[in-house]
Amino acid sequence: MFDRVIVRWQSSVSQKRPGRGFSPKLSGRRVSLASMATKMGKLGLRVTVTLGVVAVSLLAGCGAASEPNAIMRIGSRNLRCPQSDLETALHRESSQTEEYYVGCDFMYTRVLCDKRSAACHPAKPQPPCFGGGCFKENPVTFEWELDDTVASNAM
Repeated sequence: MFDRVIVRWQSSVSQKRPGRGFSPKLSGRRVSLASMATKMGKLGLRVTVTLGVVAVSLLAGCGAASEPNAIMRIGSRNLRCPQSDLETALHRESSQTEEYYVGCDFMYTRVLCDKRSAACHPAKPQPPCFGGGCFKENPVTFEWELDDTVASNAM
């Protein structure tokens, strides 16, 4: 008796748009309870999956936002900004070192953290070139070092 439901829905106000013959009417369409349950099950699954994706992305964002306090202190001291105004981002990392950018009020500073000792310090700026050559950056420690060819020529 209840295995079939007749859905009759007619709009109380049928609005027609210019150029379109749209009239939202469903008349005499037969829908079984089984198909309604299947559609509701699919809808429930979609909602569950969507909520799961949102929850995972929020948790991942919270985990990435927790930078060590040393980075925030160094950035606050160098930029003279309160820690609540600072924004941090991991710029790059090697096997030994992580380099963070810390920014506030259209300024930024670089902070280097050693992975083994968990010690952080402000990164030194790139030294200027001189008549004999330029400094190069060590790809593991991100520190500026005198090029070996220039050092051997100077002695």
